[in-house]
Amino acid sequence: RTISITNAMLDLATIGEHSLDISHVDISAIVSEQLRELEGETEEMKIRVTTDLHQGSVAGDAALLQLMIGNILRNAVRHNVHGGEVSVSVLPRSDRIDLEVSNTGAAVPPEMIELLSEPFYRIYGRVQSTDRRSGRGLGLALAASIIDAHHGALRLESRAGGGLTVSVSLPL
Repeated sequence: RTISITNAMLDLATIGEHSLDISHVDISAIVSEQLRELEGETEEMKIRVTTDLHQGSVAGDAALLQLMIGNILRNAVRHNVHGGEVSVSVLPRSDRIDLEVSNTGAAVPPEMIELLSEPFYRIYGRVQSTDRRSGRGLGLALAASIIDAHHGALRLESRAGGGLTVSVSLPL
């Protein structure tokens, strides 16, 4: 556990310091792969996943984009309610690809939205938890750094009734 925390902190500290390994990356393919990896958790929590995935590629670092998408999708599943929902869309635009992940879950106070992408920030505090789903508060911080390194934009928004919508826009 300590090794994974240390590695995540090192990733966070070094993103953007080195040149990215740029290739054509199919965002929908990464989303599909990451959702397959989460099937056990979604089945365990009886979460219904809906997708609207359109093929679209960006020029980016495949490993970093996979890490970013995986973090966002894991958060959507792990910070959800039993019997909840996750919806994922990938929509190509003329100059960008938009990824939107929305989940049901606990209400997120609007004043805390900006803090969610800060390292180690968790809505229920920075205390250690024994709940494997609570995380360490690094997922969205890593995602934000990766999006920034790709000159993209991240938007977080509370959902009425609980949950969060995470929108990522990556330039082509």
